[in-house]
Formats: sequence, C-alpha cells, structure tokens
Amino acid sequence: MRSVAKPVSGRRFSVVFVTYSASMSDALETIYREMKKNPQADVYWMPVPYYELRPDGSLGETRFDGPDMYPDWVECTDWRTFDLAKRRPDVIFTFNPYDANNRVTRVHQNFYCERLKKHTKLLVYVPYFVAVDDLSEHFFLQAGSAYADLVVLQSPRVRDLYRTAFAKEYGNRFGDVNEKFVALGSPKFDKVLEASRSLDDVPPELIAEIGERKVVLLNTTLSGLYAGNQDWVRKLLSAMIAFSGRDDVFVWWRPHPLTDATLKSMRPALREMYAEVQMVFERHVKGLYDDSPDVHRAIAWSDAYYGDWSSLIAMYMATGKPMMIADPKVSPDEARLRSRGSADRSTAARSAFLRPPHTVHGPLETVAFESEEADMVDFLDFVTDPANESDERALAARDRRIQVFGENTTHADGKAGLAIASYVRSILLKQGIGPYQG
Repeated sequence: MRSVAKPVSGRRFSVVFVTYSASMSDALETIYREMKKNPQADVYWMPVPYYELRPDGSLGETRFDGPDMYPDWVECTDWRTFDLAKRRPDVIFTFNPYDANNRVTRVHQNFYCERLKKHTKLLVYVPYFVAVDDLSEHFFLQAGSAYADLVVLQSPRVRDLYRTAFAKEYGNRFGDVNEKFVALGSPKFDKVLEASRSLDDVPPELIAEIGERKVVLLNTTLSGLYAGNQDWVRKLLSAMIAFSGRDDVFVWWRPHPLTDATLKSMRPALREMYAEVQMVFERHVKGLYDDSPDVHRAIAWSDAYYGDWSSLIAMYMATGKPMMIADPKVSPDEARLRSRGSADRSTAARSAFLRPPHTVHGPLETVAFESEEADMVDFLDFVTDPANESDERALAARDRRIQVFGENTTHADGKAGLAIASYVRSILLKQGIGPYQG
C-alpha cells in the first residue's frame, strides 16, 4: 500500500528581507516570492533608510525607498515597528555587503551585517550584482561574506573565486568556506528572463515616440565614472551628440542611481560637466532618462546595449541582444563628425560584430568592445540594419550569446529564486525549524 506523506511536526518559521535601494532589490525578489508561497512561513520585506555620504565621508542626506518603489506584490514592513532584536527571525536576507565600507551610501549601523548576524540563526547574503568575468578581490572580503552564514552566488566559477580569496584571507575564521559559499544562481537573472515588453509598463506617448526606432539601452555606472573621470564625461557628451544626429535610434538612458550622490561626495569638480551632458540629452536626443528602480523594463524594451562595463552586461546576456562596451579613450571628435558611418566602414564593423564564435572563450566572446576600428556609431549602424532580422550570421550570434549565458550561469532557466528558497528551507529543516512535508 502506498504511504501518504504527513507533515513533520515543528513550528512556523520567520524570514526577513532587509533592503535599502529599490533598484538593487531584484537580487532578492524572486526568493521573497517563493518564500511567500509557503503557508508555514511568516515573510517580511523591510526597506530601511540609508544615507548619502559627504565628500569627507560623513553622513549626509537620508534616503528611503518606500513601498511605492517596489512591485505591487511586495508587501512592505515598517522598519520603525519591526524590532529585529526582539523578533529574532529564523532567516535574514540582505544584498548589502559593505557595512561601513561603502563610500557613497550607507545604511544605519543597526542594519550592518555584523549586527544582523546577532539577530538571526541564518544570515543569507545574496550579492546585488552579477559578474560577467572576473571580479575584483575586494568584493570577496566584505562584511557580507564574513558575517553571513550563507553566501549565494551565480555560478560555480564565481563561487570558487569567493572560496579561494576568502580562505586565503581568513581561513575558516568565519566558517567552512565550502559550506558558506554556494552556487545557486541569481534572482537578478530570473527577472530578466521573466521580463517582456508590456504595454502596461510604459505610457502610450512613449510607445508612440519609440515607433519603429531601435531602442539602445545606454548604461552609465559609478565604476566608469571612477575610472574615467573627465574622459568619461567627455565621452558621454560625445555620445549624446552622436545620438542627437540619428532619427533611427531611441536612447533609453539609465544612469547609476547613485551618480548624483557620487558626484557630490567624490567627484564634485565634474558636476558642471555632467550637467551639460544631461542638458544635451534632454534637449537634443530622442530618448528617455530613466531613473526608476526597474532596470528590467529597460532590458525588455531595448534592442541593444551600449555603455560601461557593469553587472548589467551579465544580465543582458540572457536576452541574446547585441552589446558594446564603451571606451572613453576612443576619440570623441570622430563621433561628433559622423552621424552615420560610411558604407565600407559599416561593412567592416558588421563583420567584427559577427565574428565567428570561439575566437574568445567564455562570456567575453559575446561582447563587443569599442575601438577606433569599430566604435559606437558603427555599432548603431549595425543595430539599425534591417538585415539582422534574417541574416543567418546575426541570428547565430544571438543564439550563441544565449548559449554562453547558460553555460556560465546556475539555474539559467529562471528558477534561481526557487532553488535558493528550497536550499534555505532545507537548512532550517536540519535545525528542526518549521513544518515540512516528509
């Protein structure tokens, strides 16, 4: 006779998601959604305030991304009335690894990982970013990695980078690295794979303005600003001038949400130059300045990516759409002079964008890097070329980008949130917490 599964005895369990910047919270959203499906779980999404830092590193203006900054299905809990020290949830999730080490913004010290660890049995850190290739070592050694009981990473390759660097620095001081760092994928990829061009997401007048134009997602980052300084701002201005000369392109510009704060605190001398970039875009470029927390709308509506190197590249790979990384050192004067490339140059550039696979191995083979031989204008010519809709090489290049994404991502099927929620529940089960079906 077939046995019937019965619930295992135990108590309810509680889970708190501590967030601060809504634009980064896609690192946790699909885990939250899966946890909410469990009828035995008390699940809380708790946005907390954060500070912008002044140039001297002192705390500046207070910011708070409240309930209106999150999807309708996210139920926010008031941080002022939810006492972590008294409630002591079984699990706390965070995407903020820095504690006092962030140079641009900072959450209150009560929400540092070191403090959160004292109020829960299981602190889980899920990075707010995803990587394409290698990561700087400083990412591996932050407080989130140290104090979290579990660090969830996007792939075995990235997991091994964390394990190696962390073990070299700390040994087993903060726990067994083989248990602490696990590869279960990233919820950020889940949201990319779920996103689609929804008419409900954009106003009718924006749809009309886009029309038949190709939408280019222009992504500018803090790392580009740090590394490029004046060259970065000059290049951005030249890009705007080149965009202004085209009627076949709609520019969906997403600056990093902390750009203004960074200019204030760390690059005040560049604020005037950057204001000129914003002015040219507003007056002369067909486009949208998108400072909303929802990057996934921009990914879904865009046809191509151009901009700084960032974790958004890793997310964009899942779409199969073409990408080019901007180079501040490529002469901006040439971009000013040419609103469109010559026929011969465009043909050569097209071949560069459709280079045979495997000339570079790994994720980087699917990304174009701007150069004097193939610059932004050439890329725009390629993206707007109607031949891409039927060109076998263009279609093969798209398929290859998707394939490479799958080869370098755990749960590239969009089920990372489910996998992470299940893994955490299994840990609680071992601790005798929560009713589970057995």
